[in-house]
Amino acid sequence: MPFDLMAHNRELEGHKVERKSSSRFSLGSSSDAIADSSANELAAKMEAMRKLDELQQKTPTKPKASPAAPSSSKEVSPPSLKTPNSAECKGGEWRCKTCSERKNDAHGDYTCPGDFKFCPTCGEGAGTGIPSEVPPQPVTGDWDCPDCNEPCSASFNYCVECGSAHPPPPPHDCMGCGEVMPYSWKFCPDCGTAASVEKVEGGCSPPKITGDEVDWTCTKCKDEIPAGFNYCHECGEARH
Repeated sequence: MPFDLMAHNRELEGHKVERKSSSRFSLGSSSDAIADSSANELAAKMEAMRKLDELQQKTPTKPKASPAAPSSSKEVSPPSLKTPNSAECKGGEWRCKTCSERKNDAHGDYTCPGDFKFCPTCGEGAGTGIPSEVPPQPVTGDWDCPDCNEPCSASFNYCVECGSAHPPPPPHDCMGCGEVMPYSWKFCPDCGTAASVEKVEGGCSPPKITGDEVDWTCTKCKDEIPAGFNYCHECGEARH
């Protein structure tokens, strides 16, 4: 069969047309895919912006602080607390500073009633913090202040009205032999008469001291007695 050049050329042209159509179809499919991807990204961005807008609407905004209004009156500072030397307590009572520092019991807790002008233990004045410089003498019972006549308890070393120290009772004469006896002696060292005895009928004469005139120790109370004493001034025991 003879070769037909014209038919062959037509066949080649047909193949070229098919390839162009195929390439155009492929290119169109790729363009459509790109367009779809862009649309999806745009939709995702729009959705994200919508959610962000909803979140901002739900979050409350803090109100702006308004400037403080100028005060028409001056600020009043709290009063300063002054600590007195003798601290005031409830009910007008006051605490003795001297007794607190000395650990000396004044009515149990170093507190004095409000009507006491002075501490009965150390003589400190209310609100001064200064104790008395006059030492008190031992107290044996209730006493009247010699300066202001204030009645004072046996537990008071100082007058609570004027602060005077308790004075010693005046010395008294032995009711047995007339010996002058200080207030602290419970028995006469000469005749042995008790200080509490008010009167001895007919009196008594002191016995003569026998033996060496030296200090001696009482055999009853073991107190040290001066050589000139015939009797113990604490318990009344005779010298042996």
